[in-house]
Amino acid sequence: MYVFKAINYPFIKVGYSNDPDKRRKNLQQNTPFKLAEWKRIRGTTKEEKKIHLLLRNCFRPYVRQSRGEWYKILFNNESKVRDIIDKIFLNFKDLEVMK
Repeated sequence: MYVFKAINYPFIKVGYSNDPDKRRKNLQQNTPFKLAEWKRIRGTTKEEKKIHLLLRNCFRPYVRQSRGEWYKILFNNESKVRDIIDKIFLNFKDLEVMK
C-alpha cells in the first residue's frame, strides 16, 4: 500500500500495488503534477479499503475524496493529514471499520 502526494498541490493518492515505484511512474505519465511518495507499507487490498473508509468517513474535516483514490487536503492541513496517514499505517492491522 502507498500514499503519494502531489508536490505543491493539496492532493494525495492512496492505493495498493505490488510495485509502488512502477505504479508512481505510470501515474506520473498521466498526472499534471509531480508525485512524491509519502508512505509505503506491506498490506492487502482489503486493508487498503479500510484506509479509504477511514479517510472518507472519519477524517472529513481534513480530507475530502476528490476522485477515485485521490483525496484533497482541506484548509492547509497537510501536516495533520500526514500525521493521520502515519497513525493509520502504523495501526492498520488493528482497525475495525464498519462497511
